Amino acid sequence: TRCLSDWSSDVCSSDLGFIGDVHLGHDYWELKPMNISHFIGDTILDLTKAHIPYGETKLTISSFIGDVKVYVPNDYDLGVTVSSSSFLGDVRVFNQSESGFFRTASASTPTYHEADKKIKIVVSTFIGDVRVTKVG
Repeated sequence: TRCLSDWSSDVCSSDLGFIGDVHLGHDYWELKPMNISHFIGDTILDLTKAHIPYGETKLTISSFIGDVKVYVPNDYDLGVTVSSSSFLGDVRVFNQSESGFFRTASASTPTYHEADKKIKIVVSTFIGDVRVTKVG
């Protein structure tokens, strides 16, 4: 993982390799905007131990072949919006579920627009399942 800081923004960009699984969020960490691209393998992003800053933090995750799983804390003060798509696979965002070809799902927590801390998640896969789940 490579984090870049300059005068205009703080962006954490992950160059995560070509083949193999990626798991981010084992330990406590500070969430910053991220672009995660992965070719073959599963991508797991656990936000339950992340320190989430005030404002909106955008996370973009793309995978060619493999499942993408994102775990977000079930915190009333946190607003989360998700937009996901899969060419072939199942898409489950919170309580919405779609399966088959060309599947998309979008969902937001009820307090997204009023929340002081927000996470915007955009996930796309070619072949694979997408799961965004509230934990806690």
